[in-house]
Amino acid sequence: MALERTENDFPPCSNCRNIVILITDGLEECGGDICEVSARLQQKNIFLKPYIIGMGEDMERNYDCAGTYLNASDKQEFARAMNVVISKALNKTSLQVNLLDVANRPTETNVNLTFINTNTGKVAENYIHTLNSKGVPDTLIIDAEITYQIIVNTLPPVTINSVKLTKGQHNITSVSCPRGDLVISLKNNTQANVNPATMVYQSGSCELINHQYANQQTRYLQGNYDLEILTLPVTKLKDVTIEAGKTTQITLENPGILSIQKNIKGYGSIYRIDEKGTQQWVIDVNPESGYGESYFLQPGSYRLVFRSRFSSQSLQSKTVNFDIITLKTTRINL
Repeated sequence: MALERTENDFPPCSNCRNIVILITDGLEECGGDICEVSARLQQKNIFLKPYIIGMGEDMERNYDCAGTYLNASDKQEFARAMNVVISKALNKTSLQVNLLDVANRPTETNVNLTFINTNTGKVAENYIHTLNSKGVPDTLIIDAEITYQIIVNTLPPVTINSVKLTKGQHNITSVSCPRGDLVISLKNNTQANVNPATMVYQSGSCELINHQYANQQTRYLQGNYDLEILTLPVTKLKDVTIEAGKTTQITLENPGILSIQKNIKGYGSIYRIDEKGTQQWVIDVNPESGYGESYFLQPGSYRLVFRSRFSSQSLQSKTVNFDIITLKTTRINL
């Protein structure tokens, strides 16, 4: 098939765009499926969607699947078709992406837009969305021959599927992505050396969206989220609501410090004791340390269970109950 032979016609070029104009009378004497060949060569990024000019009767139903079809039954129509092809291939096509806030105004911005070529599945472009000096979404000049999937890299991402551009014109596409802010901080912000990470999930989902640190302001799509704050023990918050245009503030009690004084290596664990007396594992002590250890623990009641590495009896395990008070140090000698 003639179209298939174009695979080797274009030399490698990083800043070029390969365009095929196929002129046909509808007779293909070399065999093969033109639609399949065109799709395969587009996927291999040999060229973008070809232009097909049919000479004689209208053959659009046979060639539309392979590329952009134009019919030319005489010399005048052929000239017109060639002008259309050149115009579409060379004229600039622009795109404006409106990121809509809760009032459907295009005010959301400053997120990366990833353009995926739907033919190849590969990334075609990345642009940080920008509002120009007039507060209007900036205009992008992009290749109109490609059908795009646009990923708006908000937290979590939003996808615009099958974006087809009208060649030589200004195109506008819009998507709703109202956002609000989340800030997690320690009360009075006095523990400068404590900065627990927070794992953020959409409510009811196990898929991690993001992690952020104390006093870091991060924007999320409006909605409900589950938070796991990596304090000791882990602080879990369910269905935290983030509203568009507002800041959700989570304030934690400052931890206290547990200082364990020991001069021997051993095995042990720290447990949190709840109001019902149930113990919850928090962390294991370091079995390789024969010196002091310190832990930042959230205020509450705890239990330390420890046994020397050199002990041969379980009965020699030692249990110590203690309380942690915010910004205070509790010392235990083993």
